[in-house]
Amino acid sequence: MNVKFKVVANGLAKQLKREIEGYKFEVGIVKDKPHKKASFARTANVFAGQGFKTLKQGTRVDAKSTGEIGKYLDDKYHWLVKPWKNKKNDDVLKVVQDYLTFLSDKNKSTNRLKNALQAVVRNPILRGDYGNNAVSVQKRKGFNKPMIMTGQLFKLIKAVVSRRGT
Repeated sequence: MNVKFKVVANGLAKQLKREIEGYKFEVGIVKDKPHKKASFARTANVFAGQGFKTLKQGTRVDAKSTGEIGKYLDDKYHWLVKPWKNKKNDDVLKVVQDYLTFLSDKNKSTNRLKNALQAVVRNPILRGDYGNNAVSVQKRKGFNKPMIMTGQLFKLIKAVVSRRGT
């Protein structure tokens, strides 16, 4: 027995387009804070799970805010845009999957989507996709992770998901 049927979904594409375009995403230093200089005498366990320790924050406030340092590093490494353009970055695919899950979620909880968005920007930093520190910097810091000294900038990389028009 051969059964054929057809589903007509009038306006489905328009409805999906409206739903998808109904949200906006921001990833980066969403809320700026004063940046504290590193204390080269001590280390902290900020990234203990990654196999290295960062330098501890000192008590003296830097002349630049964390946002200004983030902009300087973005001019140098393009850390806010480059991960999105990397075709081998599986984190971007995870964002798409989580966004589709989010759209079908009745409660519209944004936590999973925010985590995925943050991972797109944070993971390349952890993986060391931006090269190596100069040998002199490696010796001074005690580890080789460009863009990470105390972890302040890294911890401030956040994502915001909001409904357009709100």
